[in-house]
Amino acid sequence: MRQSPPASDFLVRVTPWGRQSVSEGQGPRGSEDVHELDSPAGRDGAEAVLAMASRWQRARHPSLIPLVHASAASDGRSVRLCWQAPDGSQLDEVAARHGAMPEVMVAALLHDLAAALVLAHGRELVLGCLSTRRLFLAPPGSDGVAALRLLGAGLPNLIDAGGFEIGGAEGQSHALLYDEPGVVASEVAAGRTPGPAADIFALGAIGVSLLIGRPAFPESTAELQRFAMEEGPPADVVAEVRACAPLLAPSLLAALSPHPLGRAGAVSALREAIAARLGDDGVARVSIVRGGGPWEMGSPIIPLAAWAGTGAFVARFRKQRQSRSSAANMASFATAAELEGAPGRERSDPSSPQSPTRPQLGDSLAEAKLRAALQELDRQRAQALRAPAGRRNRAVDLIVIGITAGVAAALVWMALRRGSVEAGPGPSPAKLQQYRQPPPPLPKRTSLPSTPGRRER
Repeated sequence: MRQSPPASDFLVRVTPWGRQSVSEGQGPRGSEDVHELDSPAGRDGAEAVLAMASRWQRARHPSLIPLVHASAASDGRSVRLCWQAPDGSQLDEVAARHGAMPEVMVAALLHDLAAALVLAHGRELVLGCLSTRRLFLAPPGSDGVAALRLLGAGLPNLIDAGGFEIGGAEGQSHALLYDEPGVVASEVAAGRTPGPAADIFALGAIGVSLLIGRPAFPESTAELQRFAMEEGPPADVVAEVRACAPLLAPSLLAALSPHPLGRAGAVSALREAIAARLGDDGVARVSIVRGGGPWEMGSPIIPLAAWAGTGAFVARFRKQRQSRSSAANMASFATAAELEGAPGRERSDPSSPQSPTRPQLGDSLAEAKLRAALQELDRQRAQALRAPAGRRNRAVDLIVIGITAGVAAALVWMALRRGSVEAGPGPSPAKLQQYRQPPPPLPKRTSLPSTPGRRER
């Protein structure tokens, strides 16, 4: 059984293959994005995950957030993977605020990312989870940080190495792992493990969505989206991409080919198009590999600083915990106040003289009828006052009189009933009837009583 994370950890979600949390570290490693992967294959699966994790630790690139720690449980049933927690905003957040981006801006964003993809494929590693939600834009003003950095590189293949099968797009595991279906290649949606061609497709889908300001396959349902991705990009998307990005369009559209073989060579062509669009001076200005940076003077990315954040990755989870705690405290306070002030709430000691009696159904019904009668009386009065003096309907007056009489009767009845309840326990009904009987009449006298000294006649 897994133990609950400590107070400095923030549980993100529990998945069929393990658990994800964010650790607010204080040591030299700092905050981390932690994934605990189950290993259905046992010790062999754990060793396979550790071997692949070691390869990822050696494949360092500025656009890949490093995997700083990997360890397996003593029984080999789980593996703990820790990525460095990034700073800044997610790319999908910035893109939604900015809208469609010009070609030169997209070229600057994708330059180092495309190079990282080539490096990983050269080492027979697959990014697997490339999406705008896992790409983080460098905080404005930061030095030595690539424009875009990928969090969790290789996670799908690491899960697969442990012996857990993700399955196709119709399953829950697939939806949890690939949270942006519009950038997932059709073969991966069918249930296959991501390969290099899937990374190329994701890179092309991200580039197209940044250029046109919307997903490349904007269908409403997942079924229609998968069908459209199997047919290739729509004609209107193709025309729009070619119009707004004449240099990048051929390689990006080739990357969106439905068949994996149709994407061969798309990354090389894209890197050449990016270099041509930026020029040698532009590449040196925006690329970390060439000694530049995304926020250097004259960089095409600078306009994004208005929508980019500088907060730490762990800060968003800390705010969520504080919000949930505040909401829970307010809810408990409101519940306690309602219970203390609720009419008819019984106290712990029913024999206490301050303890109010429980309201009876008859009283509640009578009060409800009384409120309805009062509301109807107010309505009729307002209607009568709005009508001209000479045109008032006599029926309205009769209704008002009748409602008033009913209200008065209800008030009298409730007053008598409450008086009898507040008086406490009374005599039995039989004795009550005896008390209500009139006193016996006095006997009739036929003559006056005799008085001393009175003379009889």
